[in-house]
Amino acid sequence: AVEIYEKGGVKLLLLSPDDEYDPESLITNIQVFDDRYQTEKGLSKSSNLKLVKDNYTISSIESAINSIIVSLNESDIYLIIDKKQLPENLRYDPSITIEASQIPDEATFKYFMIGWDYEEN
Repeated sequence: AVEIYEKGGVKLLLLSPDDEYDPESLITNIQVFDDRYQTEKGLSKSSNLKLVKDNYTISSIESAINSIIVSLNESDIYLIIDKKQLPENLRYDPSITIEASQIPDEATFKYFMIGWDYEEN
């Protein structure tokens, strides 16, 4: 992985390859740390889920042990939300199906990610 910092030392981005042990591996995801990076609709790391619900179509919500992964139809962005921000009945069962309407509008992002798959030639 490659960390990108601005001149003053503020971490901006983390670029991660498909295979960290292969020097020829292509970058497949970017973690955004700085709010200056935002979409045309104003979505950034410090946004909340209301902005997502108002401007994007959520394609999927995957449940993990301590977080949920929210993917968007219109972009390569996916958002990680800590389950501590969910109602208590949704926090402890990773097999439970979570709908966008069950996630509070005020929920913020633990991680703001951009990821894509690539085709090998």
